[in-house]
Amino acid sequence: MRSPVQSYMFWVFLAFLAVGVFYPAVGVIALTCMLAPVIVAFWRGRWWCGNVCPRGSFYDQLLRRISPQKKTPAFFRHPWFRAFMVAFIFVMFSVQMHAAWGNISAMGMVFLVLIGVTTLAAVLLGLFFNARTWCNFCPMGTLAMLVTRFRRRSRAI
Repeated sequence: MRSPVQSYMFWVFLAFLAVGVFYPAVGVIALTCMLAPVIVAFWRGRWWCGNVCPRGSFYDQLLRRISPQKKTPAFFRHPWFRAFMVAFIFVMFSVQMHAAWGNISAMGMVFLVLIGVTTLAAVLLGLFFNARTWCNFCPMGTLAMLVTRFRRRSRAI
């Protein structure tokens, strides 16, 4: 566990998914967790990822117990793969959101499906490697990392 807040975020994540099944419009709240890591990165780097991220909390509290905790393969950490994942997720998200535009339930469902599919992928990876394998190429974490690097370079100038 990385912060006291994170233990609560585990429950927030599970509640979000459970409520989203019955009220898909709730899925729009996920926009907060998509924007927050990038915004927070301007001041605190990737602090959000290790201390507040609801999915990170889920991985730490549940997946870590059953994960073999092997080193994440370098492929998943490679900048090209990370860039591909950002582009892939954003394109898929944009296409789906365009189709759902104007219908709040359909838009919420886009978020829920995105989170559900990527969480399933993260769980599968966690069963083979380590609990936070997904975090190595999470699109929001990647964007937060880029903001952090940009911030450091701009301070050095």
